[in-house]
Amino acid sequence: MTVLWEVSFECGNKVGGIWTVITSKSAFMQKHFGNNYFTIGFYNSQRTEIVQKTPPKFLATAFSKLKKKGIEFKYGSWVDANDSNIILVNAKKFMGLRVDEIKSKFWEEYQIDSLGAGHDYDEPLAWSYAIGMLLEEVSKLRPDKHIVQLHEWLSAGTLLYIHSKGLKLPTVFTTHATVLGRAMGGSAGVTNPEENAKESGVTAKHLLEKAAAKYANIFTTVSDSTGDEAEKILGRKPDVLTYNAMGSHDIPDLAKLMNEKVGFRKKIDDFVRSYFFPYYPLNLEDYPVIYTAGRYEFFNKGYDLFIDALGKINERLKQDNYPGWFLSFILVPAGTLGVKEEVNQNFAFYRRMKEVLKEDIEKMGEDLYSPEVSDLTIEKRVGEIMVDFKKMKARLETRRGKKPPLCAFQLSENEANDAIIKRLIENGLLNRVEDRVKVVYYPIYINKQDDLLGLRYKDFLTAASMGVFLSRYEPWGYTPMEAAAYLSAAVTTNTAGFGMVTSKLKNSEGIHVADISKGCASVEKIIEDFVKSDKEARMSLEIGAHKTVKKNFIWDKLGERYIRAYSRL
Repeated sequence: MTVLWEVSFECGNKVGGIWTVITSKSAFMQKHFGNNYFTIGFYNSQRTEIVQKTPPKFLATAFSKLKKKGIEFKYGSWVDANDSNIILVNAKKFMGLRVDEIKSKFWEEYQIDSLGAGHDYDEPLAWSYAIGMLLEEVSKLRPDKHIVQLHEWLSAGTLLYIHSKGLKLPTVFTTHATVLGRAMGGSAGVTNPEENAKESGVTAKHLLEKAAAKYANIFTTVSDSTGDEAEKILGRKPDVLTYNAMGSHDIPDLAKLMNEKVGFRKKIDDFVRSYFFPYYPLNLEDYPVIYTAGRYEFFNKGYDLFIDALGKINERLKQDNYPGWFLSFILVPAGTLGVKEEVNQNFAFYRRMKEVLKEDIEKMGEDLYSPEVSDLTIEKRVGEIMVDFKKMKARLETRRGKKPPLCAFQLSENEANDAIIKRLIENGLLNRVEDRVKVVYYPIYINKQDDLLGLRYKDFLTAASMGVFLSRYEPWGYTPMEAAAYLSAAVTTNTAGFGMVTSKLKNSEGIHVADISKGCASVEKIIEDFVKSDKEARMSLEIGAHKTVKKNFIWDKLGERYIRAYSRL
């Protein structure tokens, strides 16, 4: 019997992409290991992803013994990971007692220089070292075959504890992006890893990660590019490439998405009416919705390339007297002080106008069924409705001659200093009547309670037409994969792990891989060809993107790479 222990700082503690990897992969792992699949994570009192349960006897015994050493545990089901078994480790007290001793030990045994390291190093070191102590106790109490799957440098303390003690616990270490690679935006500028780590202020983390890669029984990375990066920076070529994927249960059926797309698209239409119609009318019959999304890393995420491409397309479409237009959202969270008052007023008035007209029409409909109502009364009622309509229309158009704002929200910082706003203005993307590219910078996380769009992020993906993600450094890239799964055509890059794998597929309809070395020129053509296509052609690409992900990027297929790694132990 084989027991798999999956260790990550993000188990039960959502921080970034590894949480998505493990939660989406959990159902696949349960198929292979059943109830012998355990996840181990960091205890964060602010998270509520666990339903506590009574631990099995062997765990309860280990927990009790280690509690005397300042380590506390919570056991239960991880709700977001298909109710997988989860252990959350609270090593705060243990860190205060032992972290300096652990750092000294790792210096003596592995030459890990952590003299200048701070809390962001000490906390995961103590936490992961404590997990090593737990697994040592567990292996004594349960003499099965154990495999320890570890993610990223934060779990490296577990691996080095196991190695230092000579425990019979085979380890698999997976790096999703090297510490130094993240710090320097890839390995291109790395000349001397140790020197570069020192210059970047990540010496302790880098050396800890390097030692883990060296002493792991099996070393894996999530993409070809990360594999090359690891070989250059960590000095070890990965044994297996464990590509990322999505759970098949996380990807809705095409028929469901097609049906939902109609309703979600109506919400974007309503947004456009509220946001743009006070300034000028737009034809809503057939317009593409293009977007980008991600963390506010202006250069790394390629927002400069995206905006530059939009600017050039806008100028060409104007010069060609192109009759259509398209809407572009920039979904990049930043500090905000709330919705702009101008936008609030427009939305409030539009909604009130709809309510008034709806009430008028409903009242007239009731009157039609009343035998006491004469034709003259009905004519009078119609006249009153028309008067109301004209008054509200005139009120709605009070901003004619002005331009809709580029950003829907009041930024915390001076808008003139915001990199996205500045780039939009430099590219002449000003939301003028004549601009064929309309832009809305939306600097908050989309959610259903949002007063303007009223859509969840995944609903927005389904409603939209194409997602453009131009990362210069991206170990994998879940955003374009997720966009495609939810019925958006997608653009990724040849520097992203997902893009590299996609470019090797025989058929990847609807998912485009832009050559980042060509700047915005490569993506310009992709976007312009897409928006100039008719609605049926665009829909064909959106469906093709969905099918590409569902066929090639699900854990039922790619999860076998992890199983292959385990079979080598």
